[in-house]
Amino acid sequence: MRQALLALSLLSVLVCMFLVEPVWDSPPPMPEVALAPQFHRVPLVGGVSGDVVVTAVIGKDGTIVKATVESGHIALHEDALEAAKGWKFAASAAGVEVRLVFSFHSLPASSGEGDAVLFYPPSRVEVRQKRPQPPDPYP
Repeated sequence: MRQALLALSLLSVLVCMFLVEPVWDSPPPMPEVALAPQFHRVPLVGGVSGDVVVTAVIGKDGTIVKATVESGHIALHEDALEAAKGWKFAASAAGVEVRLVFSFHSLPASSGEGDAVLFYPPSRVEVRQKRPQPPDPYP
């Protein structure tokens, strides 16, 4: 009896796999203009880093008509929202909701790495910036 139930369960799973069409989300639209955020001085000097995820709605002309922060450090919210509002998509993407990810990396002043802005299509921008050198207390 137990084997019959197991076989019936397995058979029903296999039937569902072949009869039910999978639902795939369409790929996110590619931006025509992707604005990088400014890394303002206070969070930069404070060493604040991390991702800010913004949900944005594309308007009839391809511009962002609504943007809200989903997650991320509060000190970086305004910078991410301002950048999101500057993104532009094709007008055919009107009404689509996109998730934009802005990655902020505050690097130590002594870092051998230089400042950089990197774009990872279709919806991620990374900003790497060195913190300013603190003033010498003993000139």
